[in-house]
Formats: sequence, C-alpha cells, structure tokens
Amino acid sequence: MFLPHVSTPCSSPSDNLGHVFPATPSSNESSIIKSCPITTNPETNELNQSVAPERGLSWDDRTWNDTRIHRQIQHATTAFVIAGIVIRLTRYLANFPLWSDETMLAANLRHTSFAELAGPLTYNQVCPVLYLWATLAVTKLAGFNEYAMRLIPCVCAIASVILFRRMAGRLLSGVPLLLAVGVFTMSYYPVRYAGEIKPYATDLFVALVLLSLALAWLQNRKQARHLWALAIIAPLAIGFSYAAIFIIASIAIALAWPVYQTKSARTIVPYFVAALTITAAFLLNYIMIIKPQSAAAVSGTLNYWQHGFPPLTDPIGFVTWFFSAHTGRMFGYPIGEARGGSTLTFISFAAGIGLWMSMKFRQSTTTPLFPWLAPVDPQANNTTLRANNHVSQTLLLLGPFLLLFIAAVLHKYPYGGSGRITQHLAPAITLFTGLGTAYLLTRAKTVKQQKRQIALIVFILFAFGFAQFAQSFAMPYRYASDREERNVFKQLWQDDADQFVTVCGVTDLHMDWLQQAHELSDGAKYLTNQTIYSKRHQQNQPPPWDQITATRPLRVITLWWPAEFYSSATSNDTTINPHLAYEKWLADMGQQYQHVRTTTYLTPEQRKHRPRHSNGMWLVIDEFTPPPPRFPHVSPHVTPTIPHISSGILMRSHRVHVSTGITLARMNRLLHAYRHVADSDNAS
Repeated sequence: MFLPHVSTPCSSPSDNLGHVFPATPSSNESSIIKSCPITTNPETNELNQSVAPERGLSWDDRTWNDTRIHRQIQHATTAFVIAGIVIRLTRYLANFPLWSDETMLAANLRHTSFAELAGPLTYNQVCPVLYLWATLAVTKLAGFNEYAMRLIPCVCAIASVILFRRMAGRLLSGVPLLLAVGVFTMSYYPVRYAGEIKPYATDLFVALVLLSLALAWLQNRKQARHLWALAIIAPLAIGFSYAAIFIIASIAIALAWPVYQTKSARTIVPYFVAALTITAAFLLNYIMIIKPQSAAAVSGTLNYWQHGFPPLTDPIGFVTWFFSAHTGRMFGYPIGEARGGSTLTFISFAAGIGLWMSMKFRQSTTTPLFPWLAPVDPQANNTTLRANNHVSQTLLLLGPFLLLFIAAVLHKYPYGGSGRITQHLAPAITLFTGLGTAYLLTRAKTVKQQKRQIALIVFILFAFGFAQFAQSFAMPYRYASDREERNVFKQLWQDDADQFVTVCGVTDLHMDWLQQAHELSDGAKYLTNQTIYSKRHQQNQPPPWDQITATRPLRVITLWWPAEFYSSATSNDTTINPHLAYEKWLADMGQQYQHVRTTTYLTPEQRKHRPRHSNGMWLVIDEFTPPPPRFPHVSPHVTPTIPHISSGILMRSHRVHVSTGITLARMNRLLHAYRHVADSDNAS
C-alpha cells in the first residue's frame, strides 16, 4: 500500500517533498535517501517511523521503494510513450479509406482558396479556419490525397503523447503516472483521430499546450515567459480549435488569484495582455468565422447533437442524461461505449477527483499524505502557497467540464455523447483515471496482490494498444463499405484512365439538375475521391474530348439518389426534373455519339436498404463511342465490339446491369428487377 512520507531526524521541513517513484529524482533527493534510509525492525518486520501510515493508504516500503522497482516503473512509462507514438504513426501510414465524416470536410478543400475557407462551409461543416488553412497549404504542397490531409492530425497526435507525459509528470509520479500515461497512449479515440482529417487531434494537442504552459508557470511563478507564451499562443489556439476557448477560460480563472498574489508587474502585465489579445481574437473569430459557419450548418448540427444538450425541464430525464453523458463515449478511455459502456472509467475518474480534492485540506510541509503526488512547487515551503497552487491546478483540470456544461445548457456546444468533440477533456479524464485507479489498488490487502493487479492492468493496456496496431494491418478501414467504394472510385478515375475518357456529369458537363445529389454526404465522398484519384480533376483541367475513339470510349459518370430526395422530381420541366433531363441528355448525346451501354453500381448503403431503397447513392455509367464513319446512320441501340467494363472491379465484385437501351424507364426497370431478384435470393 502507498507509504506516506516518513519524517526522519535528519530531514528538514523543506526536504519533505519526496514521493514514491519520482519521475526524475534530484540530486538533493538522492542525498537524502542515502543519508536517511528507512529501516525496519527485524523482529516485528515493522517500519521504524515517527509518523504511522494511515490505514489503506501506504505501500510496503521494502517492496516498492527500492531502485529496481523504481526503474521498472520508469521503463514501463517510457514503453507506453514509445508504443503510443508507434501506434499513431502506424494508423496514419495504414491510409484508411475516407469515411463520410472525413469526406464532408475534405470536399471543402477541393479547388478552393484561403479566402473562401474563411466563409461558410458546405455539407454542414464547422471547422477552425487556421486548421483549414494549414491543411489546404499541405495539400497544395503535397497534393490532394489522404496522407496530405491527415498529416497535421498525425503530427498533433504524436506530439500530444510527449506533451501529456511531460504534463502528467508535473502532477503525478510512480504508479499513478504509469497508469495515466498508459490510459492516454493506448486509448481508442486519441489513436483513431491520428489518422483522420477532422480537427479532433488538434483539439487535444492545443489543450495540452495551453495546460502545460499554465502548469509550468504555477510551479515557477518567477518565470514570466510562460505567461507571455500564453499571450501569444492562446489567440492562435482559438483559430486552430474551437474547444480551446474552454481551456483558455479555465486558465484565465485559475491564474487570476496567483497572478495577483505575485504583486509584480512582470506577471500582471503579460496576464492582462493575454486577456486582451484572447478576447479580441475570440470576438473576431466568432463574428467572422464561427457565426457564419454555424448559421450555414445549424439545421444539420443542432439535430445531430441534440442528445448533447441537458433536458433541464425534465428532472428525471436530466438525471438519466447526466448518468449517460458521464458513462458513455465521452469517458471512453481507454475504450468505452454509450449507455454505460464507460462506467468503470468514470468510477476511477471520480475516485481520482476525490483523492485530489482531499489534498486541499491535508496539505502539510512535513508529512505529505499522498506521497505519489509530485510536489506542487519545489520552492514553496509554506502550506498556504502550496494549497493555492492545488486550487489553481484543480480549476485548470476541472474548469473545462463546468464551462462546457454551461455551453451545453445554452445550446452552444454539446456535452457528452461523443468522444470526438470532447478531446480537449482527455488530459483531465486520463490523468484522474490513472490517479483513481492507483488509489483503488491500495485497497488490496497485500503488496503481492497490488503488484499483480498493476501488472494485469499494464498488460491489458498494452494488449489493447497492440490490437489497434494489428488492426491497422488486418482491417485498414473504418467500415468495409468505405474500402469497397474507394476501390470503385479508384478504378473509375485512375486505373481505367488509359482505357476511357472519363468525365463527371456535374463537374465536367454541368448537369445542374443532378447538383442536389452532390450536396448530400455520399456526394461529398464521390467528389473527394474523384479529386484524389483523377489527376485531371486535381489540376482542374477540361476533358480531352479529342481523344475519344472507338478503342477509348467516352464514359460519363452520374451520381443518383432515390427520387424522393429530388424536390423537382415531379416537375414536367426538362431543365430541372432529373429523370426527364436525363432522357433529354441521352437523346442529345445520340446526335454526336453512339451509346454503348449503361452500367449501374449500387453502393453498399443502397444494397443494404433494399427493397425500400430510401437511402444511399448509386452510380450510373454511360459509355459512348464516335459513330462509325462507314455507317453514319447506325442506330444508337446497336452495341459495337469494344473492351468491356468487366475488366475492372465493377463487374468482378458487384452485380451490374448492362443495357443496350438508352431510356430512363429501361434503366429503372433493370434496377427494380435487380432488387426483386436479390430479395428473392435472400428470402430463399
């Protein structure tokens, strides 16, 4: 069990800042340990100590305070850091297919300028402008591809591992530090967002940078450079992370009294400069960026995140919501799920908070009650100053929770329900979870049981991290449908580029009557993958119409959704009704080209919902060749002998209908026939 610090005759009050397994023992601490060894009574096997350890809060010193165990704890902590970096880098290099949430943001980076990104975004997206600019700059240098768009999140995720280890080392040591670092480095959400385009990894990185600067100043108030760094970095942080405002506000509250206590212009001036620059940056960012983005996305985002707002008018519903929010995905560290799936993490978190809060009332300059807590300030030799630091640190870590809850009450930012939009809370959650888990382990009756339990937890964390590492090789995708669709897009726009002149109905032929289909989530996926795998679209070049021949046909790809998604589907106007406009377009194409075939590709989402087919897109691929010069009046229904599309993945891996007719009615009959046959097969 944890051993409180023992006051020996040769130790002075200023020396009694030792703690079990310090991360980096100083030379003074080493000399104290050598000159003042703790001994035991050989007959009773009890510690010779002037202060008896409190029951349940001490570990046998002979077992846990030796150099070998100290090194093992340090090595395991370092191993977690290295493994966390490797897992995140592997996730990035695995190059998962873009899933819909990523493509909706990536589609805004296609053929755009820095000025356009400062305005409202499409596909109900809200994203910090500096993050968008940084990502756009990378894509302009390295090309529009998955690696380029995910580079910044990967770098931020790797840097977060190092920053968290450093920040946690300022507050914890020994087993609590080991467990906190283990939970942080092996957790699912921080690892996952190292390989996604969305700015969630940036939220975590920015929060760690800000918290590290604030804690560094609290531990050395004579150094004003940390406050000046906050004055410079905090305004920029708002442009990289919308969630950073909760961390910044907590820092402003937590540091207000300590700054006033210094009564020095060296600290008061940078504090007020930081307050002014942060206020100006937030107001400017809110008026010019956040408000227009939110106005454009309010219809989609408010409905999607409705579960993140507390039902204050329903007491029973509020209690249920509060329990669900704190035992769901927001506390999914190292892993968790909704509806109570993170209950164990929340219990450890609550135990850690209880232990931490008790420090406020039990500070002592002679006998620290919890020696595994790192000294708050090595230069602070009075109880009042150390207690003030403890209060400030508590506000730093727990303040964002309260501010986020207030924002949720005002319907400005959801609270709970998701781990991705609360990545800025991950440092506090994992830190208190590690501390609480270590405290709960002190309930074990014997040191042997404690060692086994710690070893088991460390093993489980490493095993979970290894599982994520293995997944990057065995299952390099979020959903199997994402991989299938990427392969289709890759074949259409890249692999078959030499066999066909491939054009897009909307981006190349400007079929405005199909524009509505491209404004939905599958449209973002289609356009993003088109730009990734089509060099011509990356360079924004027109189609090479002069290269269309009988051996290299023209292939026109159009994206369709079910009829109920088109507001103009019942109109008789051929310029807006997509079905009538499609028939007219085919007739017009028949004046210049010979129609070869129509191929229909149903996405996994569309196949999943048959026969209702009320969700998901499908692709219609029409092939044309120039009319044979010897037979200028040949019927467009005659199919010439040309290379068939079955050479690619569409015919090999998916059910495809090939038609020699050109009417939309014919295409729809084939589509419904496919659904009928498929449903009959499933029923049998």
